[in-house]
Amino acid sequence: MMRYVVHVIAAFAAGRPDTKSFDIWEIGLRLAADGPGDALEHAVSRSRAILDDADNLQALGYPAKPTFYGVKSVYSDVDLPRGKADHDSECVMLTKTVTFDEEQMERVKSFDAVLIPFSIMFAG
Repeated sequence: MMRYVVHVIAAFAAGRPDTKSFDIWEIGLRLAADGPGDALEHAVSRSRAILDDADNLQALGYPAKPTFYGVKSVYSDVDLPRGKADHDSECVMLTKTVTFDEEQMERVKSFDAVLIPFSIMFAG
């Protein structure tokens, strides 16, 4: 088995009912798998188990499960020498990244690129 890092996105319906916008959450998972395909399947399954849970939905402030799941990336995990970046064998990080309108969401579903703003809050 190898270790992989998989970035799954989940789209929650957001905003008022008369507007179609979607909050995009990124779930970064570090996991062991037999290959990239297995890692992808395991990551989506794990993401659904986390974000489809009623208590987690309430904690995040959403009344319903995500309307869409997708995989942004899958890559082999790398250990840095001398334990400079040690972490648990399995790790999950959840981050709200952006809100898409209906057109952007349709582009994502069609595997088209969507440009999003990118900025930093500190440079050191």
